[in-house]
Amino acid sequence: MDKKIQKFFTKHHITETDIKYIIRRDGKTCICLDDGRIVETYTPLKTIITEMTPDHFINVNKGIALASDKIASIHDDQYMMQDGNHFKGRARMPMLYRFEQERRFNSTEMVNGSSDLINAFSVLDRMPIPFCVIELLYDNTGNSIDFRFRYANEAMTDLQSLSREQLLNESFYNIFRNGDRKWLVAYADVALNGGSRIFRDYSPEINKELMIYCYQPSEGYCACAFLEEPEDPAPSNQS
Repeated sequence: MDKKIQKFFTKHHITETDIKYIIRRDGKTCICLDDGRIVETYTPLKTIITEMTPDHFINVNKGIALASDKIASIHDDQYMMQDGNHFKGRARMPMLYRFEQERRFNSTEMVNGSSDLINAFSVLDRMPIPFCVIELLYDNTGNSIDFRFRYANEAMTDLQSLSREQLLNESFYNIFRNGDRKWLVAYADVALNGGSRIFRDYSPEINKELMIYCYQPSEGYCACAFLEEPEDPAPSNQS
């Protein structure tokens, strides 16, 4: 965190998890906290948000940033907070981003459905073929920018040489910071448009040639099975 902002937070006993929302009002940035305090500063809202944990705050409109874990529901561009306050979001929000937000915040049934989807794959935990389920992540323009691992069986963790704790709910490009963006394009196509897809590619992250079988288990998700391509046999010496 920027030293100036860190000093300001320390002075006013502010922690990121205590913030409900940050709004611009009368030329000042107002940081609204769980304990009822409102701490004002002339530091731009965007400057503060940039120093926060990625995806913890959502810019729903100009001068309004909400803590994502304190949003209760979204309806007709209105964001209802857990404390009862509500804020109007952008009226012309891109459809993909609207879908992503509604899936995250609105429906208990949708949340439970997501858990049920992931739990259904537990029967594959010990399958000897690497298998995972990934979920698309979007930016505020509705473009897919990353994906996170929602399920990975034991063979998948062996393939990646990572534990489940290191994989699950982590974004691909946080784990593999130099990962090729072409993986995202292929997975997004299946997750959004359905159907299935098979493609072959070299993965520099694990230094292996792979055949990847993908299909859409639910909208916004892509399930993938990985088969390692056998190495070409060495040519035999024939006289």
